[in-house]
Amino acid sequence: MTAEFNLNVLRRINDELGGGFNLDHFRHEATFNDDLSCIEMHLVSTRRQTVNVCKYSFEFEENESILTEYSHKYTVDSFTQMSSEVGLGVKNVWTDANDMFAVMYLERV
Repeated sequence: MTAEFNLNVLRRINDELGGGFNLDHFRHEATFNDDLSCIEMHLVSTRRQTVNVCKYSFEFEENESILTEYSHKYTVDSFTQMSSEVGLGVKNVWTDANDMFAVMYLERV
């Protein structure tokens, strides 16, 4: 599902900008960046190729990637700290049974 969502970026470029991406020539790759505490989504060219979009040409080497998304991961404590730095206070937190996901209710302080 995530791969299809990521490849949809190229599909939209083709449909809306007249792009020439062959989706079969790209693969989805997701990696975790420890330094930024985020997941990076990439579309990786499976071959050397040229893609035209509008009047521009883009050259891709085999295994060259397009970074399409950062998905940052925060702990409740780190998000609370970050929120306080911009004048927001945590009023309530709901988590799943394993504390893997949270919904946080914030208000301006």
